[in-house]
Amino acid sequence: MKILITGGAGFLGQHLIYRLLQQPGITAITVLDLGPPRWPVFGQLLSDPRLQYHFEVDITQPESFGEHFTGADTVLHLAGLVSFWKKHRELLYRVNTEGTRHIITACQQAGVKNVVQVSSVAALGYHPSADTPIDESFAFDWSAAEREGLKHYMLSKKRADDLVLAAATAQSCTRWLIAHPALMFGPGDLNNTYKLISGIRSGRFPAQPPGGTYTADVRDIARGLLALLAHGRNGERYILGSDNLSFVDMNAMTAEVLRTQPPPLVLPEISKKPLYAAFQLLETLSRQPVPISSDNLEAGFRCRYFSARKARQELGWQPLIPFRQSMADAWAWLQARQL
Repeated sequence: MKILITGGAGFLGQHLIYRLLQQPGITAITVLDLGPPRWPVFGQLLSDPRLQYHFEVDITQPESFGEHFTGADTVLHLAGLVSFWKKHRELLYRVNTEGTRHIITACQQAGVKNVVQVSSVAALGYHPSADTPIDESFAFDWSAAEREGLKHYMLSKKRADDLVLAAATAQSCTRWLIAHPALMFGPGDLNNTYKLISGIRSGRFPAQPPGGTYTADVRDIARGLLALLAHGRNGERYILGSDNLSFVDMNAMTAEVLRTQPPPLVLPEISKKPLYAAFQLLETLSRQPVPISSDNLEAGFRCRYFSARKARQELGWQPLIPFRQSMADAWAWLQARQL
């Protein structure tokens, strides 16, 4: 089997490639990305003769694809932009939505047999109640976000998924699948995991938000994508995740791993509106992406929880690594590299 991965030099991509190279029948893996990994997680991957990296490939510029899609049996589309800065609005749609459109076209023209769109749980919305995890059947009301010009990351991913679902309906010779991974943590991550560890370790966080989110270890997500390829049904979505956790619990477990203390305060609900206004002003004035956007701030007051029951039942997949172990392994990885 010949596999092509967009965005394969990233955090998830490296763990996915590591898993794929252990599978029988994989004859070639082509990785398309803008550039090499910021920090290789698995050094031995670079020497595997089945693996070929091609850099300076931009999904917003289909002319950069060349002939790379020709002959591919399976495409895993990981490439995308994660940003919550409101000044990245147009860029989010150009990369996540239109970039996915270009990938779909390339797959159709090349006659690819299996296409996996690696989306996000963010593309499914959220339930207003913290006690109600949502699944793939949840019908989120997107009208407010579209009307008020909010949640552009979520919308850009949702619209990309809509394109994939349309392709699944229109073309029967290709199997189109959508994975909705949770917020990922684990060794090799210089984004969410590193920021959380460094923030707790330095004591930079004087307070923590009262909400929560859906988490998963990147290694479990990589295994989930393999299960999706093996058992997923055309035109279906699959949530992949492990733990619904409050930010308070996440910070406490991270602090325990680091043998320090979590932030001492929890932001009260009454602080949400004034803080949101302040962060919006900061975003407007800033010429660079801000560390915490108004979108991040608003999400911090919500409990966005999900259920992976469908993936467990249909794919035979189970997450194995709890959040605390993810952070312990990530901390060990960072220490070994003096990061």
